[in-house]
Amino acid sequence: MAGLQRRTSFYSHDEMLAGVGFQMRSNYNPAMKGFYQRVYEIVERIPRGRVATYGQIARALGQPRGARMVGWAMRTCPEELPWHRVLNGEGKSSLPSPGRELQRALLADEGVRFDQSGRVDLAQYSWDIERENADRIA
Repeated sequence: MAGLQRRTSFYSHDEMLAGVGFQMRSNYNPAMKGFYQRVYEIVERIPRGRVATYGQIARALGQPRGARMVGWAMRTCPEELPWHRVLNGEGKSSLPSPGRELQRALLADEGVRFDQSGRVDLAQYSWDIERENADRIA
């Protein structure tokens, strides 16, 4: 623990999102707010009956190793966006219950099928972000 900076007061939600606090201060990147917005712009365009993975979205944004950052953005995704169309790289929900069941029900309503192990066949239902949005992603 030596060398780590600690603040004794509590942090607000905005401060935590901004990277203020325990060992995050040096890693804070103001461009992350713009990254989140770009994630939401992609999520908004995922067609009904299709899914995208965190990794696909990250690659489309020029961050091939940024799937986890997309996951963090999705934690604060506006409710009006089709958040339920984003799955992990295995084609499964990464949400805990009851969110997982809600996500699965919303996708089923759109005709997306799950196998016995709770996976979506990505070869069948995956949205081709790069092909359909090459001119819009940057």
